[in-house]
Amino acid sequence: MSETTNKVPNVSETEPLISPQKNTPDYDAKHSLPSSTSSPSHHQNGDKAPSAKVANSVPSHDNIAADSIENHVTNGKKTIPGSYASPTVNHRQYDSVETNDTTFPHGIHNGEDVENDEDNNSHFCKTLNYTKFNHNSKYLLNLLLFINTIWLFFIFVSDYFFDINLLFRYSNRITGFTDLNLIFISIISNFLSLWFNHLEYYSPIDQYLNFINSGIILLNFFLFLIIGYNRERLGLIGKATFIWAFISFFLSGIIDYKMEFYIKPLLSYNEELSTGGTFTNTSTGLPNTTNKVPGMRHTLSEWISIGFRNTIKFIILLYLTLFTLNSFLYTIDIQRTVNKQHKGSIDTSTASRVFQDGFYWADTDNSTFKLHVSCYGDLAAQDDNSAEPLVIFEHGSQDTSYISGAWIKELYNFSKLGKYCVYDRPGFGTSDSCTAPTSISMVADGIKKIILQDFQYNNGEIVVVGYDIGGLYAQVLCSKFGSSKCTKLMLVDSWHEDILTIQTWLPHNSENSGLDKYTRCIIGKWNVLKLWLYGCFESSLGFSLLRSLVFHRRGSIDRISGDYMVYQGKYLRSRFLESLTSGILSYKEVVQNKENLKNIEVSVVSSKEMISKNVQWGDWQRDLTQISKQTKEWEIIEAGHQVFNGGKKKLQDVLIRLIEE
Repeated sequence: MSETTNKVPNVSETEPLISPQKNTPDYDAKHSLPSSTSSPSHHQNGDKAPSAKVANSVPSHDNIAADSIENHVTNGKKTIPGSYASPTVNHRQYDSVETNDTTFPHGIHNGEDVENDEDNNSHFCKTLNYTKFNHNSKYLLNLLLFINTIWLFFIFVSDYFFDINLLFRYSNRITGFTDLNLIFISIISNFLSLWFNHLEYYSPIDQYLNFINSGIILLNFFLFLIIGYNRERLGLIGKATFIWAFISFFLSGIIDYKMEFYIKPLLSYNEELSTGGTFTNTSTGLPNTTNKVPGMRHTLSEWISIGFRNTIKFIILLYLTLFTLNSFLYTIDIQRTVNKQHKGSIDTSTASRVFQDGFYWADTDNSTFKLHVSCYGDLAAQDDNSAEPLVIFEHGSQDTSYISGAWIKELYNFSKLGKYCVYDRPGFGTSDSCTAPTSISMVADGIKKIILQDFQYNNGEIVVVGYDIGGLYAQVLCSKFGSSKCTKLMLVDSWHEDILTIQTWLPHNSENSGLDKYTRCIIGKWNVLKLWLYGCFESSLGFSLLRSLVFHRRGSIDRISGDYMVYQGKYLRSRFLESLTSGILSYKEVVQNKENLKNIEVSVVSSKEMISKNVQWGDWQRDLTQISKQTKEWEIIEAGHQVFNGGKKKLQDVLIRLIEE
C-alpha cells in the first residue's frame, strides 16, 4: 500500500492572467484559500491512486490565457513576454501562496470575481499593445535615422565635392546650406525621439514641438514655391529635402500622439490598484467621471532627461523661426531684385543702343547653371558700330558689378563706351549656384558660350576688365576667346595666381604666405573652415540680413547683389567651393592660359594703399605687368583696394586710353 499525495494544481492550467494585488479592500474575504484533503489509499492490482481535486475550478478563459504564457514560469513567478517595466506602471509579476503541501496562485479561490479577471485581461492586452507599438515606433525611428543619414551624406558630397544630381538633372540651382541644415536638424529630432521613446519620458510639450516644427518647415517650402525664380531653381532634390524634413518631424509627433492613448489606460489601471478602486477627484471626493488621467510621477533623472530633450527641441524651434524670417525676407528681396533687373529685358532700341538682360545657361546641354548677364549696346550690329570693341567686366570676390562695375556704366551713359557686358558669377547676385566642383575655367567657358551663341557677338573685338579675383577670371576668359578675338586686357588691383595656393584651413604664418591679416580681410581670402561654419549658421539664421533691414534700412538689391550679399548662403557656398579647388584646378588653369596672353595689350591699375601696407602685394602687381610683351601702362592710384571709389576718374581714363590705342 502506498500513500497518495495531494496533487498541486498546474500553474499553466489554473493561474489567472493577472493576480489581484495584496492588501486591497476585502482581500481576506475575497481571496480565502480553498481547503484540500488527502486520504491515503492502497494500490491494488496495479490500480493508480486517485488524485486530490481542487475545490474550485478555474474559468475557461483563464486557462486559455495561461496556456499562452505557460512557458514563462520561473521560481513561482510568471512574467509576460515583452512586458514593459515602467516606474509608474506595475510590473506584471505573479506571486503564489503556499499552504501545507499545496501551492495555489493568487486568484484561485472560492467566489473568484469573473468581472475582475476580465478587467485584468483587458489591461494585459493593452500592455501588450503598447509593447508592440513601442517596438514598431523604434523600428520606424531607426528607419528615419538611417534614411536621414544616407540623405545627409548624399547632400554633403553632392553640394561640396561632386554634384551627383547632374547625372539626373535634378540639382538644386539655388542651393546654399539649407538642404544640409534641414536634414541635420531632422536627424537630431529623430535621435531624441528614439532615445527617449519610453513611457516615463513622455511629454506633451515634445509632441506639440514636433508638430509645430514640421509646420514651420512646410511653411518654408511654400515660401520657396511662391516665387517663380525659386520654384524653377529649387529642383526635385531641393523639393524632396523640404518634404522629407517635414515627414521626419511629423512622424515623431505622431508617435508621441499615439503614445498618449496608451498612457491613459495604463495610468488609470495603476491608480485603481493603488487606491483599491476607481480613482477619485481629490477635491470633491467623488469618482472621476472625466477622461482626464492623473499626471505621471517622474523621478529626478527622468525630469532631467525630459528637460534636456525639450530644451533641444525649443532650440530647433527658435532656429526654424529665424530660418523662416530669413526665408521670408529672401523671398521678397529676390522677387524685387529680379523684377528690377528685368524691366529692360525686352530689347528696347534708342538709336544704336540696346539693353539686354536675362538668365542664360552656361552649357549647351542646359544642365549645370544659369548666369545673370546684362549687356548694353547692340552686340549683333553689322554697321560701323560693330568695329567698336565689347568690354566684358569681371567683378571681385566680395561684390558684383552692381558695386564694382558702376564706373563702367557711367562711361556708357556719357557715350564714351559703345557696348559692354557685366554678369554675376555662379553664387553671386541672382545667378544660380555653381556646381561642385567648380573652377575659373568652367565659369569662363560659360560666359564665352553666352556671348558668342546667345548674344551672337561674332564680328567685333573684346576687351576684358578684371577687378580683384576677377583679374584671374579675366586672364582665363581672354585666353579662351583667343588673341584674335580678345585683343586687350585690363587688370584692376588684381589677385596674383599665387594667392590661390595659400591654404586657409588653419591660421598660417603671414611671413611665409605673403598675406597678413589686413590683406586677407580686404581681398576676402577667408579661412575655409570658418567660411563653411559661417555658411551653416549665419546664412540660415540671417542675423546680419535682418539687421540690415531693421537697423540700417537697406534695400532688397543691397542684400542680393550689394554689400550684404556676403551673408547669403548661396554666396558663401560658392566661395567655399572656390577655396576647395583654387589651389589645384584654378591655379593650374591660370598658369596654363597665361601662355596665350603674350601678345595681348595689357594695362594694370594698382592701389597705393595696398602696396604700402603689404610689400608682397606690390611684388605681385609688378609681376602682373610682365604677363604680356605689350603692357601699355601701370597706373598706381591713391586709393584703397576698391579703387573705383577713390580713383574712379583715373580708372576710367586708363580704360579709355586702352580702347583708343
